[in-house]
Amino acid sequence: MKSHQQPVAVAIIVRSNRILMIKRSDRSGGVSWAFPGGKVEVGEEIDGATCREVMEEVGIDCRPRKRLGERIHPQTGRRIHYLVCRYVSGDGVSREPRKISEAKWMTPKEVTTSVTSSLFRPVLDYIKTL
Repeated sequence: MKSHQQPVAVAIIVRSNRILMIKRSDRSGGVSWAFPGGKVEVGEEIDGATCREVMEEVGIDCRPRKRLGERIHPQTGRRIHYLVCRYVSGDGVSREPRKISEAKWMTPKEVTTSVTSSLFRPVLDYIKTL
C-alpha cells in the first residue's frame, strides 16, 4: 500500500434483513457492487468518516455499531475498515451519479453473488448470520 493513500471506511447497513449496496464505477470503466463508504480524511475518525461518506453517497443517516476488522484490499491495495452500522433514516439512492449508478437493498444471498471482489471473511461471516 502506498503510504500517501488515505484509508477507506465502508458500512454494512442492514434494514429489514437487506443490506445496502451500491453499484460503483471503477477506474477501468467497469462497474461493481460494493458497500457504501469512502476515504477517511486526515484527522477524521473512522466512525465519523463512515457516516459522512454514507450520507454523501446515498443519503442514509447511520450509526456504527460494530467494527468487523480491517485489511489491505487485494485489488486496490488500500486499507479498508469494515463497520456494521445501524440504519437511522434516509432514502438510499445515489447522490453521486457519476460515481454510483445505483443503490439497492439486497438480500444476503444477492450480496454474496453480486460482489465480484473477494469478500473479507469477517464480513461474509456476519452476512451469513442475517
